[in-house]
Amino acid sequence: MPVGDDVLGESMESNLEPTVSSYTAAVGSCETGEWWQTALTLWVCLRQVKLEPDAISYISAISTGENAGQWQLAVTSLGE
Repeated sequence: MPVGDDVLGESMESNLEPTVSSYTAAVGSCETGEWWQTALTLWVCLRQVKLEPDAISYISAISTGENAGQWQLAVTSLGE
């Protein structure tokens, strides 16, 4: 399980609302190639809960997609 799932899971168990920063940290923790799909899912969730990504969020998503060789993540993050 990637660290990203732990970050958001702990926030939810503690009755804390996930923030843009927690989503950004979770996406960034998925930078290894095998977790790019989790990063993409987290990005979609970030948008579904109506949080507005900041510049660091975009950089994290694009970097994760780039490191994984998955253009879909970068395109999805910029297309929203």
